[in-house]
Parts: sequence; C-alpha cells; structure tokens
Amino acid sequence: MDIKSIKKVSIFDFDGTLVRTPLPHEGKEIYFKKTGKPWPYLSWWSKKESLDLSIFDIPKIEKVIRDYHTEIQNPDTFTIMMTGRLESLSSFIEIILEHHNLSFHRKIYNPGTKTFDYKIKSILMLNREFPGLEEIEIWDDRDEHIPGFRNLESKLNNLKSYKVNHILP
Repeated sequence: MDIKSIKKVSIFDFDGTLVRTPLPHEGKEIYFKKTGKPWPYLSWWSKKESLDLSIFDIPKIEKVIRDYHTEIQNPDTFTIMMTGRLESLSSFIEIILEHHNLSFHRKIYNPGTKTFDYKIKSILMLNREFPGLEEIEIWDDRDEHIPGFRNLESKLNNLKSYKVNHILP
C-alpha cells in the first residue's frame, strides 16, 4: 500500500470496542467456574489468561464490526487496531482477531505507558506519516478518553474530517 494514496486512517480500539472481553470482576468469576481455581493475579488487563478463548467467550461487537467492514473495503483507508494492552499480549490478541476474521494494516500495542497518552502520541504520529491524509476516524469505548480524543482535532494538520465514535456498552 502506497502511503501517498492513503486518504483516511481508521483506528479501532480492541477491548470493549471490536470485541467484548470480560471485565475483571466477571472474568475472575468465569475463570473460577471454568478452572476451579481462583484468579492467580492481582491485575487483569496485563495477563494473557484474560484473553484465553478456551475459558472466555469473547464475541465481536456487531455494530463496530459493520463499520470495520466498511472501512476495510475502502482502498484509500489504512485500518489500525490500537489497544491499551501490552505488546507482550500481541499473540493472544491476534488469535482473537483471527478467530473473528479481523485483519488490519497495522496493530499498535501499548509500550508500557498510560493508555491515553500513548494513543494520543500515536495518532499525532499517524497524522504526520501519511502526506495525503484527509480523514481520521476513531472507535473507542473508554468514557474518560473520548473528550481528549475530541480535543485532539485542533492539533491535527490539514484534515477535512475528524470523527470520534464513542462505543457504549
């Protein structure tokens, strides 16, 4: 794909946006019911076990998947999955994406910083990466991130359109 031909970048969050991964409380209960063992960690989001398809049903979020299919079919659109999950979990996330037949031009993982900060930095870098870029569209479920994503528009160069889709549970 020639970067000069890219007119739009479409960015999809993973958890709670593309797929409905279990939240920590319910996930720990399911884990106990399926394994007979209590959840062995304090944290949730940084653990590969929270993405285990043999334990958890992790369905697609159909309204977002419809948008994904529209975006992926446009030859001028560069699609990205950008998650707050750490890169060390990439193989487990990719198993879930493959399970749902979801592919992206690029997958961006959290390098180990605050999710919102790394996502903002990544969006600004993407804005500079594609010289013919006219549009950026984001799909994300995090209530606390949406205002910051919307406020980012003033820092983006030469866009005709910038849209943030707040995905509600």
